[in-house]
Amino acid sequence: MGYDMYSATEPDAHQAAAIREAAAHVEELRCQYMNASSETAARAMEGQLDSAWDAYDKARTGLYFRLNIWGMGTARQLMGALDMLTDAPMPQWPTLEAYNLTDYPDDPEHHPQGSEREAAHARLTDQEHAFLKASHNTRDQDAQTPGIPAYKLTSNDGWLVTEREITSALEAWNKANPNDQKEVQTEFPWWNEWLDFLKFNAERGGFRVY
Repeated sequence: MGYDMYSATEPDAHQAAAIREAAAHVEELRCQYMNASSETAARAMEGQLDSAWDAYDKARTGLYFRLNIWGMGTARQLMGALDMLTDAPMPQWPTLEAYNLTDYPDDPEHHPQGSEREAAHARLTDQEHAFLKASHNTRDQDAQTPGIPAYKLTSNDGWLVTEREITSALEAWNKANPNDQKEVQTEFPWWNEWLDFLKFNAERGGFRVY
């Protein structure tokens, strides 16, 4: 189990082109590696392939970040200590009973964009539409508290961590004791990547947690 975090905004044309180019380079080198004439030749390509993967990850900066269950636990602990996180109460989710439903509707968001998603929309009843709208509003609302509410980083429910929440968390990080900052950055190598992800999405509509 882990936490997959995606930017709420699709990549712009420039970033999308860079991702495609980097992905194509990885695939080209991967094919060459798999079809190398000898084990020695394959080993000689490993550095190139690693660099290509690094370039691909760099091209995707801000679009995706993943922490496993232990990594997210560490992140929450650190962010709490640095006042980047707040213990805001989780909002109340709408209930099926309130909308005269017995089963959870098939959310069109779970289908690929295009005809499949449109068909899923068309199958929804008025009550199902209303329930999903209320659920999405709950999931997407800003907690209006300092930092990121902890509940948004404790489940895989697609919470939207908003621009304001991210900005508030980054302001707390910037105000932290420089010695504490250095200790965190030294002990946890992924922390700077996490900060880059936050900074990117502070101006890109936030990010979702799955």
